[in-house]
Amino acid sequence: MRGLSPDDFERPFREWFTLVSPHYLYPRWLHPAARLFHRAELAMRGQGPPVRAVVSTPTQHGKSTLAQHALAYTTGRNLNKSHIYASYGVTLAKRNSRSTLN
Repeated sequence: MRGLSPDDFERPFREWFTLVSPHYLYPRWLHPAARLFHRAELAMRGQGPPVRAVVSTPTQHGKSTLAQHALAYTTGRNLNKSHIYASYGVTLAKRNSRSTLN
């Protein structure tokens, strides 16, 4: 990611989130979802079982923002792996995928 060093990706996710998006409040109400993303990263590295989950909260509660940050964080920590951003709508998925890459 632009402007970040490899050392930045050694920070805990919550600290990294605040570093890259100081204008956002870390969505601590979505901490259970953040733990799912962490478990998924461990599974991708072969350090845990596969994770299959659905995150469902009311609209405008930060699900997409958390998912984008988790994907960017995981990508930065695992550059040799492929990642995908999926959503219920093509437009939303494309927009969030582009935003995550930037």
